[in-house]
Amino acid sequence: MAPCFYVLFDGYVPTRELAHGKVQQLDQSWRIVAVVKNAKGQTSGKGIREEAGPMLELMLTSMAGYQVSSEFSPFSIAPSNGPQFTEQFEYFEVNLSTRVMVRGA
Repeated sequence: MAPCFYVLFDGYVPTRELAHGKVQQLDQSWRIVAVVKNAKGQTSGKGIREEAGPMLELMLTSMAGYQVSSEFSPFSIAPSNGPQFTEQFEYFEVNLSTRVMVRGA
C-alpha cells in the first residue's frame, strides 16, 4: 500500500555497562521508510519526487529531536542510503538513533 511509512527497528549496540551488567546503555537505530507509488511522470520521476518531498519533510521535522520518553535520548538523524527504485515504487529512508539505559532486576 502506498503512499505510506514503515517504521523498522534496526538494532542496537551496547555502549556502557554498570553494576555488573544490571544497568546497560544501548544505542538504538531506527529506520523510517517512506514508500511512494506514482505513475505520473514515471519516466522522469517527477511525480514520485513531487509526492515524496512533502512526506520526507514531514518525517524529518516530526522525528528530529523527538523524545519517546524520559528514558530515551531525543532522536538524532543518522546517515542513510539514497532512494531505492523499483518499477512502480520508490523507497526513501531516514535513519534515526537514540540512547536508552536498560535496568535489569
